[in-house]
Amino acid sequence: MVSTDRFLNIHELAIYLGIKPKTLYARVQEIPHYKVGRLIRFKREDVDVWMERHKVAKTENSQDEKQGHESSTPTTEPALEPPEPADQEKEEVPSQTSTE
Repeated sequence: MVSTDRFLNIHELAIYLGIKPKTLYARVQEIPHYKVGRLIRFKREDVDVWMERHKVAKTENSQDEKQGHESSTPTTEPALEPPEPADQEKEEVPSQTSTE
């Protein structure tokens, strides 16, 4: 078990976050970190705060789930009729104005 009062290396943080070390290396500039020479270290508290800032709001998740659910279920609403071609509309307009 990793102690919470010390710095974590890439591999320890990857285990903590449940992602691959390669992913961390690719995103290390976004994550609060410390560099000692070539060594990269993280504080768990800093990473936790960073993760909270990337939290997706619950309302967005529930809307996504609803949209995904609606798209997979058939609708009982009648299908919309396609719009008529513009040529037909132009033909009707002169006949309406020639009622003289």
